[in-house]
Amino acid sequence: MIDFVIGYATIILYAVFLIFGVGSIVKKLFNTEISRKIIHIFLFVLRFLIDVFFKNTVHQILIPLFFVFINFLSYKFSIFKTIERTGDNHPGTVYFAIAVLMVYTCSYLFSEMYKFTYYGVMALTIGDGTAALFGQTIKSPKIYKKKSLIGFIACAIFTFLMFLINFFFLDGTLNIYAIIVLAVLTAIFELVDFGLDNFTITILIFLLAYLSFLLGDVFVLSLALGILVFLFVFFCKVITYYGSIVSMFIVFCFYFFGGLNAFIFLIVCYLVSVICSIIKKIKKTKINVTKKHGKRDAVQILVNGIVPTILIIIYYIVKIEPLLIISLIGIASNLVDSVSSDIGCLSTKKPYDLIKRKRVQTGLSGGVSILGITASLVVSILCSLMIFFFYNWEWYYIPIFAILIFVGTLIDSLLGSLIQKKNICPICGEVTEKEYHCDVKCNYYSGIKYIDNDGVNFLSSILNILISLVLLVVI
Repeated sequence: MIDFVIGYATIILYAVFLIFGVGSIVKKLFNTEISRKIIHIFLFVLRFLIDVFFKNTVHQILIPLFFVFINFLSYKFSIFKTIERTGDNHPGTVYFAIAVLMVYTCSYLFSEMYKFTYYGVMALTIGDGTAALFGQTIKSPKIYKKKSLIGFIACAIFTFLMFLINFFFLDGTLNIYAIIVLAVLTAIFELVDFGLDNFTITILIFLLAYLSFLLGDVFVLSLALGILVFLFVFFCKVITYYGSIVSMFIVFCFYFFGGLNAFIFLIVCYLVSVICSIIKKIKKTKINVTKKHGKRDAVQILVNGIVPTILIIIYYIVKIEPLLIISLIGIASNLVDSVSSDIGCLSTKKPYDLIKRKRVQTGLSGGVSILGITASLVVSILCSLMIFFFYNWEWYYIPIFAILIFVGTLIDSLLGSLIQKKNICPICGEVTEKEYHCDVKCNYYSGIKYIDNDGVNFLSSILNILISLVLLVVI
């Protein structure tokens, strides 16, 4: 009992020392934001104090629960000036305590997870703290909203150093490759905004550290490959931040659940899509009718990749190979649709709408061109051959795979013509998928009002998967 009393007293005194001692001095020398982050960083000591006094007891839950209450009062009534924001205040300090509470509650319920609280807490205190501290004091390019490049780098480096301490001097549970991966992931998750990075860093790094230990090198390698794709698409500004997160998840799933061949297939499809997009840009084709433009976002990545990803996870569980093949067909169909659009836009003639039986504006959903169809057929055949060589199915499946892949883009075009919402510009009379044209709001023209291009892509992906399931599994 006396040990618990000493533990509570030590933790409370340490918190008071940070807030009223260190925090006040730093605030006078610099500013409130620097004070907040210094306190944020030095809270890492609490992990060691809990480890000494309260390990695997209910008190490891009561300590962060106490700070949830205190931090909420401080946030609500601005009690502790050294830890509260002066400007765009959000309950980040409350999120901080809640995240720690969740990690310690989980590790109390499952005691084998306790040692992995180290990774979650250090990522939150050292990683998140140094990211903000360096980001605010050293000028560097912004990479996402207010988050800077130097903050991103500092977060990864200092988190890695803290994980390295655990590797050499504490339990050494994870190998060097795993802690490198987790350190970089900490920097990636720190970019989450609205103060929610306190949750993403703490909880995800805690869970991923445990899974890295449980599932081994293949899991770590899968995470590493996902990270490489994230860094490429995010820093090349090809995809938005959250879109890059979704891409990282899909890549991870395809390698971990589908294996090397599935990963290679996915990357080849992506590279072909990028090459076709570059060709279109080189030709300087101007398309001014789509609603979305610029970098792809999370919704666009999800509608194209989530169904094949779910399918490949199911394949991993039930070990029915046709499910893996259908997943690859789904990815290839999305690629073919992208190729058809990008290459088809280079056609000198306007595309033809098969449903409305007339020429339509270049880039408008529902239109097809001879050039686009030809490119789609070629890519469909190549993807079919890849599947054939990777998985050694009978040769007569080659045209079946090719047809199933190609059908995806036809479904997309038909749905784009039939149900996708289209507007008409009241100034120039052009049919468009944009809400505004010629600087005025467009009028509704045709289709279902709540189904845009993303909705069409999602529906066509599902229909294509269902057709493939019937042909390859049911029949």
